[in-house]
Amino acid sequence: MVKKVRLFVGIEIDKILKSQISALQDELRKHVIKGKWKDPLNIHITLKYLGPVPIDRIDTIGRELERMCSRIYSFSLKLGEIGFFYKAERIKVMWLGVSGGLVQLHDLYSGVENSMENLGFEGEPESVMKNLMKLV
Repeated sequence: MVKKVRLFVGIEIDKILKSQISALQDELRKHVIKGKWKDPLNIHITLKYLGPVPIDRIDTIGRELERMCSRIYSFSLKLGEIGFFYKAERIKVMWLGVSGGLVQLHDLYSGVENSMENLGFEGEPESVMKNLMKLV
């Protein structure tokens, strides 16, 4: 049986933004909800979830992403609005949107989608762009 690992493509968040998110979480904990909070060190922006992938495909995926990313210029993001996903009238997920650099983020998202589709991964509708970070 071929060993598989769950993979996603994401953007690492810089230390300054992680520090701001940590401070925001501390403030929200005091006033809003209890729950299992994400460690700010693990917060990222998910561009695409690939699912369980055979280990022998990881190098190919990495090379394709490096090729695609070489055409994307660096950009900056800022913290955006806070939102919630509910389940049975309870907050299931609190998320944090981003602003600034959204055109570049969209270009990166589209590049990841196209590259992964070329490797046989299922595409997602354009409306599924995940430019948010889960906080809870």
